[in-house]
Amino acid sequence: MKNIALQLILCMVAIHASWGMAVGLVLPDAIKRADLIAHIRIDDDLEISPRFKRTSNADGGVTIALLGGSDDPEAYTRIATASIVHTFKGGEGTGTIKIRHTNGFTCPNVIYQAGEEYIVFLRKEPDSDHYLTMNHYAGQFKMEDGQVIAFYLINNYKHPDDLRLPYGRVSTFLKESIKEQESP
Repeated sequence: MKNIALQLILCMVAIHASWGMAVGLVLPDAIKRADLIAHIRIDDDLEISPRFKRTSNADGGVTIALLGGSDDPEAYTRIATASIVHTFKGGEGTGTIKIRHTNGFTCPNVIYQAGEEYIVFLRKEPDSDHYLTMNHYAGQFKMEDGQVIAFYLINNYKHPDDLRLPYGRVSTFLKESIKEQESP
């Protein structure tokens, strides 16, 4: 019982510590810190490593352990291959990139699905050519039918009235915001 209580406490501390990273983006900071801001289309999504390690015990039982923490690259279990539709900041314009992401079973998380399009704020993963989504799911905005879902970074955003914004409006806003911040 003590072991379960200790695990629960550790889990709550971990969730609390990571929640600050997932609460959202502040546009000027996001523009400054992002290595790539782009409109992407997910071509493929593959599992790259098991999230759980299963070990057989001498007594015939099985121990299941969670691998890594939220800041540990090994905690990411999937890698998406994305085509860049349009680059707002960073990158070479078009081409493909790799994005490490979670499997969606824990929170905070971010998932990408093949065939879907997103506006993303990405950071380059250290010592790799892969990217990570900034602030977990807060750095990813799904697109449906030419509209960006819940792009809360836009000036005077009002939920639920602005839940679906036209891509052109979001694109213009991002271009102007990046240009404004990068000019002296």
